[in-house]
Amino acid sequence: MTLEGVTVTTTTEERMAGKRTSTEPPERTRLTVYLPPETHRALLHRAVDEGTKVTRIVEQLIDEYLARPARKGGQHGR
Repeated sequence: MTLEGVTVTTTTEERMAGKRTSTEPPERTRLTVYLPPETHRALLHRAVDEGTKVTRIVEQLIDEYLARPARKGGQHGR
């Protein structure tokens, strides 16, 4: 922003101050998945065909997977 010929910039710290505090949980967490190129391409095409996003497809699949009963011997509950 320019104010009477003086350039004023906003620092990263000032921008971050306006964002959520560290006590608030993030809405999303990044997950990196390595897929064969042809699988990735097919997933992108399917998302476009269905008018949705890859993220939404993956979320639905993970939710369905986690809704199934755990295999015997599993030590972590949900």
